Amino acid sequence: MNEEMMKEMAEEAGRRGGGGDMAAAMAAQAAQQVTLGILAAVVLWAAAVYFYLFWDRRRDDSKNKDDGQVGLKVIIYSFLLFTLVLGAQGLNDVLQFLLAGAKNTPQIKTGLANLLAGGALFAAAWFMLLPRTNAKDYPQTERYAIGAVALGAGLTTFAAFNGLLTSLFTGANWKLTSSGHFAHLIVWGALAFLALFRLGQMSNWTAPARMSSMPPGFPPAGALVWGTALAVLVSWARSDD
Repeated sequence: MNEEMMKEMAEEAGRRGGGGDMAAAMAAQAAQQVTLGILAAVVLWAAAVYFYLFWDRRRDDSKNKDDGQVGLKVIIYSFLLFTLVLGAQGLNDVLQFLLAGAKNTPQIKTGLANLLAGGALFAAAWFMLLPRTNAKDYPQTERYAIGAVALGAGLTTFAAFNGLLTSLFTGANWKLTSSGHFAHLIVWGALAFLALFRLGQMSNWTAPARMSSMPPGFPPAGALVWGTALAVLVSWARSDD
């Protein structure tokens, strides 16, 4: 049973009389599954990055040959990855709660818990642990961490955009389906943009040359964005009370 199904069932139970305990239990179970999924992904990332950097240090021409804090930085950036994704998931739940009409009480509770816990622990690791390392001199671990965020958040954004358009075209319920896709699109899209921009700065990317004019018959640059926004507003206006 996936997270969306659990949230829908929890909301349905919450609308029925006497279903508060069941809704809270299902919301807690969904939050636990999300946390375990994030934890598994971060552990796999940490193992892959550590073994690669450990092998890379053995090369004579490696830039990380004199880096004696590889394992330490992998652990700290694993903390940062876990808390960042946890906080983003909490923000996503809070935003979906507001977009869906602010009626699913268990969702806002778990969302706020994840947001506050993720934000506080991320700040603690960022300000108390990371400055003690040589991350500025050897930024390779940071590069891999930001790349993982950009990839994961970017793919989630693409999937959310596809899900949002599909739900709008098929007339799916806004509160149960479309609002979730829209919240994913906003939260993970913003995170993907920030991570990709930071990774581009670290990779010394350059701005593309501005085109003098658009090709004949090419739609305006913002047509797709504004069209999607209009479809979202129409679906929101037609959503059931």
